[in-house]
Amino acid sequence: MINSAHLHLLLNHFPVIGTIIIILIVGYGLIRKNKEIIKTGLIITVVIAIISIFSYTTGEGAEDLVEGLDGVNEKYIDEHEDAALYGLILIETLGAFALL
Repeated sequence: MINSAHLHLLLNHFPVIGTIIIILIVGYGLIRKNKEIIKTGLIITVVIAIISIFSYTTGEGAEDLVEGLDGVNEKYIDEHEDAALYGLILIETLGAFALL
């Protein structure tokens, strides 16, 4: 059975790897001056922005599951959560621009 921590770990790879893929596809499209490739990169940006919302929102449930376990430091969880919020704001902004 999948719990919040499993779901969070599954989803949080999409924004990280997806951002690298977006940069590569859009960059290649710009170099080749190919609007279809650029459009593909923008569509992927919107999809990754949507997935990122779910990735971020599953973090709280994952935190609840691991808090109190040996070796889990609340300070690192807070830092992770702060970094995730900045990443979410960035990818959501990019996704909104991609829609335009």
